Amino acid sequence: MMTACEIKNNIPLEQVLSSIYGLEVKSRMPCPIHKGTDNNFSIKNDCYTCFSCGASGDIFNLVQELSNTDFVGAKSLICEGFNLTPTHRTKEEKEAYRAKLERLKKEQESKRILRKLRRYQHDRICQTLRSLRTEEGNSFSERHLEGLLSQFDKKPDFFIEHDVTAQLKTLLYRYGTNTEEQAELINIYKNHGAYTNMKIVIDTREQTPYSFAKQQYNGSTTTQGTLSTGDYSIKGLESFIAIERKSLDDLTGTLTSGRERFCRECQRGQGLDYFGLVIEASINDVKEHNYRSKMQPHALLQSIASFSVKYGLHVHFCGDRDGGEYMTFSLLEKFLANKQKQLESILQDTGV
Repeated sequence: MMTACEIKNNIPLEQVLSSIYGLEVKSRMPCPIHKGTDNNFSIKNDCYTCFSCGASGDIFNLVQELSNTDFVGAKSLICEGFNLTPTHRTKEEKEAYRAKLERLKKEQESKRILRKLRRYQHDRICQTLRSLRTEEGNSFSERHLEGLLSQFDKKPDFFIEHDVTAQLKTLLYRYGTNTEEQAELINIYKNHGAYTNMKIVIDTREQTPYSFAKQQYNGSTTTQGTLSTGDYSIKGLESFIAIERKSLDDLTGTLTSGRERFCRECQRGQGLDYFGLVIEASINDVKEHNYRSKMQPHALLQSIASFSVKYGLHVHFCGDRDGGEYMTFSLLEKFLANKQKQLESILQDTGV
């Protein structure tokens, strides 16, 4: 008892032509379907093609054409010609097979609708970004919109994978705030209060986080959270700023085995107002090869320069861990102060 798949896998197409139809089989021969005289009929990998009439297919298609029958008839003819007993599905198997086909059809339709929806969202986001880019005096668009727009154009699903929805909100806040967006900005402003009352978000994956417990950091508080980019940010402004912390050994690993992942992170960082890299070492530490990796100092510094220019990454050599903590706090503090000044202007303009 043989199924259709077993027949295809075990009976060569050449044997069907010779045994059932008594034809002399060659790799190139006259077409038996339209009864041609030129060698336009080709057989390869158990499939046939006629370059004259355009007929093509497998063993069952060929028998259907030559015997003017359907698939069931073709299967029966092959089984009779080779003394085989065909296998027929039971009623339950047929119902299960039809149910499987229906399920696959629905899955394909769902995927098609999802692709169409993503494409629609992608087009709307691109349209918004392009309209922002036309504004005069828009330095933000010059520095950041090109990075986002290029990613949208290359990969429509980028906004789903990298939380670009939040990045788009960032742009709308600055260049086209409506009533709801103004309310959210006001809420951020009230949550932070004075410049010194800063709420620092530390990524949950940060293995050796800064404590910001020294006297000079009084007035600030820390909280754990999941950041899509970087290790440190400000509560409510995670889509505006991120700081990545690296020891020198961490940095060499990032620039070698982890380079591809770091590239993706820097691409996400292009959608922020500020993305900084704080290094707990000095340039002299690099020059003197005070790290475990075999990566040469020149190669390390050149890689940093490349990332800085290509992705707009702000790199800070801070000497040691204390210097890194100080610089991280200072960058977040200055950014928050600048952002609050912008928000104050919005509040004054809106009369809130």
